[in-house]
Formats: sequence, C-alpha cells, structure tokens
Amino acid sequence: MDYFDFSFGPGELNPWFFDAPTSKDGSHVNIWAFSAGKPYSDERELVSKIVSSGTKTSVVFGNYGTIFAEEKLGNLLAEKLKSRIQLIPVEVTGTDMKFVILNLLDEIECVDEGNSEFTKYEPSNQMRPDKIGHYRSFYKLMIDPAKVQGADLFKVKGWVAVVISEFAKEIIEKYDPRGCAFLKVT
Repeated sequence: MDYFDFSFGPGELNPWFFDAPTSKDGSHVNIWAFSAGKPYSDERELVSKIVSSGTKTSVVFGNYGTIFAEEKLGNLLAEKLKSRIQLIPVEVTGTDMKFVILNLLDEIECVDEGNSEFTKYEPSNQMRPDKIGHYRSFYKLMIDPAKVQGADLFKVKGWVAVVISEFAKEIIEKYDPRGCAFLKVT
C-alpha cells in the first residue's frame, strides 16, 4: 500500500484557512494539544474563525498543525480507518457547516532515513540544545511502510508531517479533496 504526506494544497483554489481554536468563553486553550499525539481532555466548547475566506473545503488546515474536517467526513474517517482519531467539536464562526478537529493519536517512528533527505540539529547548535539529534528539516520525506503496521492516518514521530494511507486518501478524494495535497512518501 502507498502512503502520502497529507497537507495543505492551495493551488489555484484559495481554500479556507482557520485560526487556532480558542474556548467559547474566551479563555486560553493549549493550541499545541491538537498536534501532540495525545488525547485532548479539556471539556470547554471550542470556537475558531475563518482567516482566509476562499473556497469552502471539507478539510481545512489551520494554525499550529491543527486539522479541521467537516463533521460528517471526520465521523467517516474515525469509523473506517485503522487509526486512533479523536474528534473534537469546534464551532467555526462565519459558516453554518459543522466541523471537528482531527486529533491524531497515532505517532509512528517510520522515517526511512536511507531514502529521505533531511538535516538534524547538530551539537554546535546553541539556540536549541534540547533538539540536538532531532530532525530539523526535510527536503524529501520517505517512510518505511513496514513500520506503519497498517495505520491509515498518523503523525510521523519526531517530525510535523501527517501521513495518510492510499485507502484514507481515496475516502477523502471521494468525499471532497479540495484544499488537500497528497505527496507520495513510499
């Protein structure tokens, strides 16, 4: 099975872009929690807003790695995929469409370093000594499908990439692929 880097793909479409979610009462929300690969337990109602009001899309990539999906699509992905996905309801002002945040709980160590092109933080880096040995950037990301163990939608451990299986990609393409980019990584 093939796998793809799943990301924002504007092209000529100029798709929506949502702001980081906040609580409905205006209090602070840990925005990094939606990309940490851990269950989100805050029970406050969340809101977001449209930052770029281009073409309406069913998948919207937001600030800080947050992935929003139309509620119906989110439910379909959670039901059909072999991945742990927490659906977090979020009200998006400026639209009557219902959205959820896709909190991906699977974080898999699967980088094929032999076929990828990347840099890591070096010991000489005084700005981020906490990151020494971690990935700094990728010019070409390739994964080892044998390490994925059948997961369909997951975060790459140690990097910001979200990877999607061919099966999951087909579900999104049948539903509404506008605003998404799929770059083969196998």
